[in-house]
Amino acid sequence: MSVVRDDSATMTCQVCGSAFARSGRRRHCSTACRQAAWRRRSAAPVEPLVSKPDVAYQCPSCEARFLGSQRCDD
Repeated sequence: MSVVRDDSATMTCQVCGSAFARSGRRRHCSTACRQAAWRRRSAAPVEPLVSKPDVAYQCPSCEARFLGSQRCDD
């Protein structure tokens, strides 16, 4: 089965959504949209930031250290 292409028809840009005259295998209306699409595809995944307790507490009686916890169980 062969695909018939109508190069005279318009196509919608995958990035900005504007219509443009189709020419060959072109999928984007401009070089800027083509570059934006490439940047989206090849962007590194963003890792979520995990909050960490900043304060270390030390028990005055047993001198045990606790990160983020102010009370000693003993």
